[in-house]
Amino acid sequence: MTKNHTTVFISAQEDRPVELPLDGTSVEILRLKVPKALYGRQAKLDGFFQSNFFVIGLENNVEQENLPYKYEIAYQVMAESAEVNYSPASPLLLDTVSGVQQPVRFDVEHNTNPNFTIAVPCVSGDLVLMASVVETQGGVAGAFVNSRSMNALLLN
Repeated sequence: MTKNHTTVFISAQEDRPVELPLDGTSVEILRLKVPKALYGRQAKLDGFFQSNFFVIGLENNVEQENLPYKYEIAYQVMAESAEVNYSPASPLLLDTVSGVQQPVRFDVEHNTNPNFTIAVPCVSGDLVLMASVVETQGGVAGAFVNSRSMNALLLN
């Protein structure tokens, strides 16, 4: 008798903005709810998110014409379980955006590149995407995450 091998696809996406504090506080930006019947399976998880912030304009000052800005965000998928609140399901991943400030304020919209893909050997709870601002330089302000999604293939 052969064992029935089924692959189950689950996903979550969100478009509601979530503010990222500039002080480095880690916040939950997306939760992929895993039904208890699927616990114990391996998972291949793909995801992305869109990071947004704005850069304050420069005053008309010759000395500041080439002032750079930098925005670095850290993100990590955490596995939630009954035994431990959260345990890392992925390494800590970093994404950096940099450039030169302009005379006027401008908005920056940045997608994680490449999209992240991780393997989770044994799912035992929800998968949670956490993010924090690691570093800002120049006139970076108003950081938030807008669109984000995670998809998981759960295998027997």
